[in-house]
Formats: sequence, structure tokens, C-alpha cells
Amino acid sequence: AAAAVLACGLLTAALPGASGTALAAVKNETRTPITSVSITVRSDVKADYDLDAATVYVTTDSSLYTIGAYTWVNGNKEYWEPGDVPKVQIEIHARSGYYFNRTTGPSKFQIDGATYASVKRTNNDETLLLTVKLTPASGTLEIPESAEWMGYPPGKATWSAVPFAGAYELKLYRGDQMIQGVPKVIATTYDFYPSMTLPGTYQFRVRAIPKDSEELGYITGSDWVYSDECDIDA
Repeated sequence: AAAAVLACGLLTAALPGASGTALAAVKNETRTPITSVSITVRSDVKADYDLDAATVYVTTDSSLYTIGAYTWVNGNKEYWEPGDVPKVQIEIHARSGYYFNRTTGPSKFQIDGATYASVKRTNNDETLLLTVKLTPASGTLEIPESAEWMGYPPGKATWSAVPFAGAYELKLYRGDQMIQGVPKVIATTYDFYPSMTLPGTYQFRVRAIPKDSEELGYITGSDWVYSDECDIDA
């Protein structure tokens, strides 16, 4: 009987050691998990702004975490150009008693005003380093520096390229009357001759424009530039 009691005592003493690690892991995690994040991001990034001149505003309605500092992650860029996609890394801090659990991947983040790029967890899972892509840098395109007719036969128009311009809009006039409009041209030349068969004084106008509806959201077209005149005799 004494041996049985002794064996039982040894078994009882061994049990805490065998399962102690699992029990400690369960016992030690007293924080409440945060499994998703919702934030609102606003920025005023514009073309020709210095990198540090633009400001990013990040807010949240959650009571589980707060927003910290942000850092630009666009490398050695000194200023923004139209269409640039700025990226910032935002610090998000769990409040006392909480931690971020399995908050990886875009499905875990609701972001208004920006797009998820990547995330890292630090500080014992109490801080997120969330990288987001902002709305492309807005700006107004410059005007073409020149617009002129090219030699003979008449009708061949040419103009100088504009930085960051994806397309150009054209108008052809005979005297004060517009006789042809061209909504979009990708190149920097256009042949108007089929519309220039009648005698008169011709002139074209050109301006740089966004190339598609997406660019239209952040790029504004330039003012019009007038060419010299081209006279066609009867």
C-alpha cells in the first residue's frame, strides 16, 4: 500500500511539469485580441510639392487602438510629380490590455482614402506598422511650349510634348469658325489636311489632357496653345 501511495505521489508531482508549458501559455495571455482595423486616411499630396511639404491625416473611430506617427516610404524622392503614388507607413498602437492578433492581409483592414500595401507587427504584437498607398499626386499639366504647321503639303500639325501628359486635345479653325475637334491624340502630330480643302486662313489649338478617366481624377488639363496661321488660296 505504501508503494502504491508513493507511486501515486510521484505521478501527481510529474503532471504539472508535463503540461506546465501549455498551461503557462494559456495563463500568461491575458490581453484581448484585435482581429481587424478600420482607419480613414486623407492627404494633400500635389505635384511640385516637396516630399515633406505634404501632410497625411489618419483617424479611427475605434476605442481599441490609437494612431501614431507616419513615415514616407517613397525612397529618395525630393518632390512629387503628377500621377506619383505616395506610400506611407502608419503606426497603430493597441490600447492597454489589447494586442493585434492575425491582423495580416488586406481582408483585415478597412481603409477609407488609401489602399493596403503591407503590414508588420512589433512591440509584442501591440504595434502595427501599416503601409498604405495614397491617392496619386494631383496637378495641372503644363501647356505645350510650341504649336506649328509642318512644311508642305499643308495640314500637318505638330506641337511640343508636355511632361506627364498622356494625351492631347485639338481644335481646327478656319477664320473664327471651328471646323474640326479631335478629343484625344496620343502622339504630338496630327494631319488636318482632309479638313483643309477650302480656301481660308487656318489655325489649330492644342492642350495637354489626362489620358483616361482614372487620370482625370487627379490630373487637370492645361490651357490651350494657338498655332501660327496657315493660308490656303483658292
